[in-house]
Amino acid sequence: MTSRYAELHAHSNFSFLDGASHPERLVERAAELGYEALAVTDHDGFYGLVKFWSAARRVGLPAVYGAELSLEADGSAELSNEEANPLEVARLRDAERTMGGPADRDHALPGREPSFSAQAPSGRAARAPAPAPSLARASQSATPRSNASEGNRWRRGRIRRSHRTKSAERGPRDHLVLLAPSPDGYAQLSRLVTTAQLRGEKDRPSYRFEDVAQAASGGDLVALSGCWQGSIPRAAQAGDLDGALRAASKLREIFGRRLHLELWDHRMPEDDLRNDVMWEVGQRLRLPVVATNNVHYADRRDADLAEVLAAIGGRRSLQEQDGFRPATDERYLKSPEEMFARFARYPGVVERAADLGRDLAFDLRLVAPSLPNFPMPDHFRSEMDYLRHLTFEGARRVYPGADNGRSEEHTSELQSH
Repeated sequence: MTSRYAELHAHSNFSFLDGASHPERLVERAAELGYEALAVTDHDGFYGLVKFWSAARRVGLPAVYGAELSLEADGSAELSNEEANPLEVARLRDAERTMGGPADRDHALPGREPSFSAQAPSGRAARAPAPAPSLARASQSATPRSNASEGNRWRRGRIRRSHRTKSAERGPRDHLVLLAPSPDGYAQLSRLVTTAQLRGEKDRPSYRFEDVAQAASGGDLVALSGCWQGSIPRAAQAGDLDGALRAASKLREIFGRRLHLELWDHRMPEDDLRNDVMWEVGQRLRLPVVATNNVHYADRRDADLAEVLAAIGGRRSLQEQDGFRPATDERYLKSPEEMFARFARYPGVVERAADLGRDLAFDLRLVAPSLPNFPMPDHFRSEMDYLRHLTFEGARRVYPGADNGRSEEHTSELQSH
């Protein structure tokens, strides 16, 4: 009997400093291995999704779209009125950056620090959360940097924003993988991610448990229990069956049987205990259990690259022995036969992953907007030709100089887009 498998938890290099392989390479390798389907679940967004879908379409591989979210450990905390409106938070932050810094400390939004709610997994030291920076309203009476004269009112440029260095010290987060099984689910997941990105800081979106609950109630999202930083696997890895049952019950309340428990085997000492506890949780709560490999690169030979990326992300040298570095080279796309052999003691988890992958796959073109035709003057052949004409006309006003307002450098740059 031929083994069947679909990888439902994979990170591409669009999971910055985490995944090591391009989406196209993941697709190529999955097709070589005869996968039923492949999911790309990058952190907090769909950044590489179009590349992934295009590559999967070329080789005829069913594509599943998802993301791994990082919920705040105190996700049930109440939000202030201003924090509950992510658009307002984003507007205030943009105003602060544009004006060069906080203009009115009396109106600063209170920062929130995530609280520790669980013991760190074995071999990984818990880190103290970095203090959340406060936001401030931009004073309406603030003086602009320069007064634009009427003569150069057409001149525009990029607003330079100062981005903080990516912090290596992070408080605990509960990871959760969400998969979109339909265009409606894709819309719900997109809305959830966008809300969290607007509310949060750079590289640190702010997800709340109630946000996830609302997204789940409004669509057909499927949840996976996530990596070792998920609330269920974290408890299971510590041998805490009661804690794992409580965490799973909380998620089951909003996802029902659309919550799937993940098993993975990276040849690590903690794998057997965690998988046994996860399996027991599934049996007691009657939740489906699936095998995944928490993939971060297409081939085993890319493990060294993944280790370099992890060291960069943790601001550490390769010589430092630290729990931030991956301690295994097993996070690659495995053959269905290898997955079946690894999980033989857990009946049906590999085949269930294959079936779920086939069920969740859909054509990304179904979510493409149906835009109306734009009215154009008769002598333009296409909307792109008209857009290019308008762009160059604007460039003549914004960039005065050679070639009737267009320098050779600007002309080349505009033509390349």
